Amino acid sequence: DQFTVNIRNLGNQMEVYESGYRSDREMTHEQLVVSIADKKLELEKQKLEINNLSKRLEFERSKPNTYANMQSLRRLNVQHTLASNRLNEVAEALRALQVEYHKKYALSFAIIIFVLIGIPLGLMTRSSGIGMAFSVSSIIFLIYYVALTGGEQLADKGIVSPFWSMWLINLIFLIVSIILIIASIYEKKLIDLHQLTWKLSHMKAKKQEIPDEIIH
Repeated sequence: DQFTVNIRNLGNQMEVYESGYRSDREMTHEQLVVSIADKKLELEKQKLEINNLSKRLEFERSKPNTYANMQSLRRLNVQHTLASNRLNEVAEALRALQVEYHKKYALSFAIIIFVLIGIPLGLMTRSSGIGMAFSVSSIIFLIYYVALTGGEQLADKGIVSPFWSMWLINLIFLIVSIILIIASIYEKKLIDLHQLTWKLSHMKAKKQEIPDEIIH
């Protein structure tokens, strides 16, 4: 129930405080939903502020170039720049939260997709040995990781929507898994390592047929 740790020479240097801060990856579903809603509201407020500042700038530019008018224009330009920078920061934070929101569910759904891919791949590569199965699995995981990481970076930059950045690779893999399942039903082989090795060793003899013991 209780564990005491004695630390020498600590004195009053220790700061005791509680932090409620969580990064987007540590947030729960409810926290992400609330944070996304807050960022959307702040984004709308920033857009409204920029719109008002733009109207005020147009109005000041229509006035004669007096010293007071130039001072007012300079002040409004600074405010407009600060508001625009804040708008970009809020938009970037919103995209990061949306990416993390979709990522939580995309990774969970990926488990089902990997099972759907793994079953037909296991059937189609069983005659080629464990080496082929391991190689194919490693390539699949590498492709998925690169696509997921790349999609996250594109979404953070605003090039791709957060939804498609996380779910597109799942959709592609789902289509591939369906194709592999259909192929396994017809007993198709993905890669026959024995035949591939024999073909590579007999490349010069193009007309020579593969022996039956290699095929079967």
